[in-house]
Amino acid sequence: MLAGTRRHVWKELQPLWIRCHREHKPTAAGQQCPLKMRGACRGAHVYTRPVTEAPGDSTAAGAGSTYGLLAAAARRAPERESVVFLPSGALDCEPVSLTRMQFLARVTQTANGLASLGVGPNDVVSVLLPNLLQAQFAFWGAEAIGIVNPINFLLGAPQIAEIMNAAQSKVLITLGPHPALDLWSKALALRERVPSLGTVLVVGAEQPGTRSFDALMLQASPEPGPGIGQRLPGDLAALFHTGGTTGSPRLVAHTHANEVCAALAMARCFEFDDSDTVLCGLPLFHVAGPLALTLAPLAAGARIIMTTPAGNRDPLLLRNYWRIAAKHAATVIGGVPTTLADLLHLSEPPPLPPDGRRICMAGGAQLTRGLQELVLRETGYPVHQVYGMTETAAVIAATPRAEVPRLGSVGKAVAGMELRIGREPCATGEPGAILVRGPTVTPGYHSGHSGLAPACDGEGWLDTGDLGYLDADGWLYITGRAKDVIIRSGHNIDPALIEEVALTHTEVRQAVAVGRPDRRAGEVPVVFVELRDGARCTPAELRQYIIERIPEAPAKPDTVFVVPRIPVTAVGKTYRPALRREAARSYVAERLREILPPEDLPEVGADEDCHHLIRLLLRFPGQEAQARALAEIGDWLAGHAFEYAVVPGPER
Repeated sequence: MLAGTRRHVWKELQPLWIRCHREHKPTAAGQQCPLKMRGACRGAHVYTRPVTEAPGDSTAAGAGSTYGLLAAAARRAPERESVVFLPSGALDCEPVSLTRMQFLARVTQTANGLASLGVGPNDVVSVLLPNLLQAQFAFWGAEAIGIVNPINFLLGAPQIAEIMNAAQSKVLITLGPHPALDLWSKALALRERVPSLGTVLVVGAEQPGTRSFDALMLQASPEPGPGIGQRLPGDLAALFHTGGTTGSPRLVAHTHANEVCAALAMARCFEFDDSDTVLCGLPLFHVAGPLALTLAPLAAGARIIMTTPAGNRDPLLLRNYWRIAAKHAATVIGGVPTTLADLLHLSEPPPLPPDGRRICMAGGAQLTRGLQELVLRETGYPVHQVYGMTETAAVIAATPRAEVPRLGSVGKAVAGMELRIGREPCATGEPGAILVRGPTVTPGYHSGHSGLAPACDGEGWLDTGDLGYLDADGWLYITGRAKDVIIRSGHNIDPALIEEVALTHTEVRQAVAVGRPDRRAGEVPVVFVELRDGARCTPAELRQYIIERIPEAPAKPDTVFVVPRIPVTAVGKTYRPALRREAARSYVAERLREILPPEDLPEVGADEDCHHLIRLLLRFPGQEAQARALAEIGDWLAGHAFEYAVVPGPER
């Protein structure tokens, strides 16, 4: 089933694109549509005008590049406040404010400074920074002259080096020595591990063998130099890593067309304009941070508030969130679902009631119906969801600002995007794999010197890896992740089915269902639960509550684990691999206590560096105990879908 209209030619992009009903070919004035060149466009489109020739002063004037969008907004109202940075979550902290033209000037100076280092259109600039103003300058300045590679600064040096080597990074922009956030020691290691790295720019005091980012920027001209602002829609703009914690890094390539189309689609869907103030608490290495919460509002003339270097992870910010929103007259608040849950738990009720213009947005992970209902009940804000992924420049579908959110739905396909359920299209309401096609879809995965590996099939469809369905009005409902499906004796179990039931319990704050290895069934569902403050229910009581409300027998969880905190990634997404490891570890440890005598019992751990599968570590009290135990349990261990290894342990 198809939803949405394939609209490469939006009103905002008319200066750049026209529809040709005959054939794909370049015109004398321009070049072939980059979407066609990468195989993601089956229509006939011709790029008819270089971006520098875009007429008028519309949103899309010069909008063939991200720099063009920022420049167009600055031309419309150069003295209007554009970006505000909050150094801390304290209510009395002094904000740093930039007008549109001041912000554009810093981006331009950064691009000119990078150009002076020899950075060109095909060179990669890696950015390893928290949410500072310099991170914004670095991100957009790098895109204006070359290719930006934003990196999760919470990763370890080996993982960062692997990402930078895959990207062949030429320049690194990072933080110098800092008492609270040690990125400098990682930078020192990277200079030895990344052969392509030529220059390290530091924010803060200049260090031996480096150059000062701020000095380089401020010494450069605020006027565009050669090549600045001349990027074409098909040029690469960014390489985003999709996690950096799951084996070899996967670098998703974005063209300028991808990011411009995503920003304009978001701006249209949420009707951003000069009256809006958007609280931006996501880091720039999370694709929604720079595109959905920065470029989209800025391009439409809105103001953004950068909420502290730690963003929405700052405890003081969370405590004062609603007061800060009121102080800065925010019209768009929210974040990933974990942030919404934290706001309900840590922050006082909002002093800003919904008024038809002020909205709450959520994205980055699946929002459960229970949390959606809870936010509405306790704050009065209906949650407008955004559904996207790194491979689609953060946006596929969203709940339009002008429409009432539907419970459980992530919204409708944004302008330009097509949705299909299943390779063989499913009927209305029938669940299946979610496929997407459109101008925000990546041209492929960067694979070093060998170019781009395709992400889509021959017709341009990208398999999102999610499961869901479309209703009769084209609203999309996510039912789970294909890879998160629990398969018990051949029964496919959507973990969301179990999680939704668990979340109806009044003492449950969060719930995550995962598969636990089982010799007979392959795997069985278990649930990890985080309780509300003061809760008294036991795991046994919770399990009974859940199984009584799940009619499907295979989906009834085998075990309920109560944990202090559900683990999350650096951007607040639930980190299921850690829960799968713990489920397997506890299961094996418990079973071995039943089988082995105490003197032969090993310590059971999990290899946290093994991300593509579960690998358990057995530490026996001695060689003799190991020999006896493995003779007893070797076959039992081998009958499960996990690996195990014996690690040395001291003699008892």
